[in-house]
Amino acid sequence: MNTAVQPVEAFAWNQACEIPFIADADAQRAIDGIGRTEDVHFSPDNRRLALVGHLDNRLLVLGVRFFSDGATSRVHLHSPQEVVSDAFAYPHGVFWIDSETLIVANRQGDATILRVPLASPATAALQLEPLARLRSDGPDQLVYTPGSVSVAALDGGWLEVLLCNNYAHHVSQHLLDARNGYAVLDGSRLLADGLHIPDGVAHSRDQRWIAVSNHDGHCVFVYENTPTLGPSSPPAAVLRGMNYPHGLRWTRDGQFLLVADAGLPFVHVYQRGAGDWQGECQPVQTLRVLDEDRFRRGQYNPQEGGPKGMDIVADDRVLVVTSQEQALAFFDLESVLGPYRRPGVVADRPPETGRTFARHVMGQVGTLNTLMERWQHERTRQDAALSAIGLALEQTQRLAAERLAAIESLRVTVDQQQRHIRLVADSYSWRLTAPYRLLRQRLRDLFPSRAG
Repeated sequence: MNTAVQPVEAFAWNQACEIPFIADADAQRAIDGIGRTEDVHFSPDNRRLALVGHLDNRLLVLGVRFFSDGATSRVHLHSPQEVVSDAFAYPHGVFWIDSETLIVANRQGDATILRVPLASPATAALQLEPLARLRSDGPDQLVYTPGSVSVAALDGGWLEVLLCNNYAHHVSQHLLDARNGYAVLDGSRLLADGLHIPDGVAHSRDQRWIAVSNHDGHCVFVYENTPTLGPSSPPAAVLRGMNYPHGLRWTRDGQFLLVADAGLPFVHVYQRGAGDWQGECQPVQTLRVLDEDRFRRGQYNPQEGGPKGMDIVADDRVLVVTSQEQALAFFDLESVLGPYRRPGVVADRPPETGRTFARHVMGQVGTLNTLMERWQHERTRQDAALSAIGLALEQTQRLAAERLAAIESLRVTVDQQQRHIRLVADSYSWRLTAPYRLLRQRLRDLFPSRAG
């Protein structure tokens, strides 16, 4: 069990915790028109924010600027870009791969990769075609009803993509080559045992841990990202004390995991024990992110009304949350986490275990590539041998056919000659002269010296 578990402390929603944001007029109109939101994500440079318009089949990308107004932090939202695509089918999850490229998980379609160029905001929606797709291929296959997505960058321009396949009840992993048009190199079912409607997924910053929201289990599973991780692997830790978990985000040092509770107006904060994530954990802090009126208006069933999407800026200072009745809200996360932080935890550099594991993964992939090359070489050699055997067989069959034709021709000739001999033997003139031929033969036998 995790000995660091502490009782829940209610951190009420108030103006001191919420950070007001300023939106340009066109940005505010876009936010007001986005409708029901789901996931939200900052670009790696924290200058863009992607927000999903689930029911309207659109994406909203906003410019973001953080500044301080005296002692108060502020957020400025500007330069809205509305994005539409024929590939959108109830978009649900979103994740920036880089500052211009993102992946969208469509609940009733594929996971699509799009490039949203850095440009002046357009008056009309930006129509985009996917750069690549992780295609939905049926309830018994790898990708089906993808709802949430997390991406980890590996060495060599490769990406590991994790997809929550909500109604297939598993998390799939996909290896993509960003240098080659995001070509899919491999894919497999990664996590499944005990999951029922996985509704959120997140890599820790050092890639050592993977967290998955277990919607109908009312908990979050935390897995150690080891080479042996597979569909039947049990979680290292189970986080409890929530209603319907949705969005997940790790702090940069991996010390805290935040969970958006879609069925309550809260974001729950969990803290790693003195060692690793293990056992059953309760939240060390609960942050209220919606007032009662907004929460009740959005709670048309017990699974809704609370926060859905959630993200943290790179320095852990600001939290952004989306919900049914409040498309965007920002909070001072440092004031929430500060009292719980352990001194001496390095926040700027991932633990060596993460880099070691990444190297191990790349080594394993390199080994697989070598084996694949050997297999392809052997297959080419065998194909060449089979081709030579086939050619020799064809030649043998052709020679055999020619010989059979010659034998048949000879047989026909012999038959014709035999028929001719029988015709001559049976003819009248042959029978008429037979006595004379017999007498002549006997005289030759009696007087061989006169035979002429």
